[in-house]
Amino acid sequence: MCDDHTPVEIGWVFKPTGETSVQYAIEALSSIDGSPISPLQNLAILQNFAIVGQCQGFDISWSRRCVQTLLCSPRFVPRKLQRDSQFFIGKQPHPTCSLTVAYVDIHSCSGIDLARAGMGLKAYFLPQVRSRVTGIPVMDILTSTINDLGMSVPWSKATSYFSTLPAEFDIQPVIAAVDCVRDVDNRFKVYVRTQATHLSALCDMLTLGGQLEGPAVDATLAKLREVWRALFGPISDETPVKHKESNTGPTGFLFYYEMAIGSSSPIPKIYIPAARFLDNDAHVAQVMSRFVGSSYCDDVRSLL
Repeated sequence: MCDDHTPVEIGWVFKPTGETSVQYAIEALSSIDGSPISPLQNLAILQNFAIVGQCQGFDISWSRRCVQTLLCSPRFVPRKLQRDSQFFIGKQPHPTCSLTVAYVDIHSCSGIDLARAGMGLKAYFLPQVRSRVTGIPVMDILTSTINDLGMSVPWSKATSYFSTLPAEFDIQPVIAAVDCVRDVDNRFKVYVRTQATHLSALCDMLTLGGQLEGPAVDATLAKLREVWRALFGPISDETPVKHKESNTGPTGFLFYYEMAIGSSSPIPKIYIPAARFLDNDAHVAQVMSRFVGSSYCDDVRSLL
């Protein structure tokens, strides 16, 4: 599932209030041979997590739809693709659910609550296997599902913008994600990777070529520029940053575009993979301390 081929990814969330939380994603693997389990088994795990965690408002209607339209049934997956990931599960702070799962039994699809309160469930889908089996481009597969779910208006703004970008930006959709809540409260996220690595292009993608504007957008761009300069130095907005020589994982930058029923525009987020561009982890930690609190470096050291 992850860039380093491990089945767990952990993220720290730092809020302006000083509160911190942990969110993470896990990919359930077969205890027999370590291969990904089937999409239906993943849905069963989500349901059991919700039962153990007593999640109010839990609903996997969208997740079921995504399994049907974005993924490929194991019986149709050729042997050479059977170890490719299609589905993983995410957990984030949520006021109506109390569940932290530290152990998963793949055969019974059950979770053990070891937990702290306030966790929500998300489902992530990787449509590449379906695309390779059917010959349909990933973007087309995602567009069909998004339109069926009633979000054609915000998604068309994104795809229309993508169509104007230079070929060297190499826009590739890689992941879709939904929350495990009812339709009216749900969000559909599309994660897109680009090979553009200069700030002006990334800012343009963050605003969909200027379609998104206003004080909140201006503040976001200002903060992005501040972080960029702190990480990469006083370089021009048109200067591409280069991956470090030891980087063996994915290249470029990752965005997601979030949509909901009734929304007119997608909400974007950019991920800066600093470790893939910078050799000095201490520099990255020091920069983050300036933005999330002076104890960040000490917190990182305490984990090492």
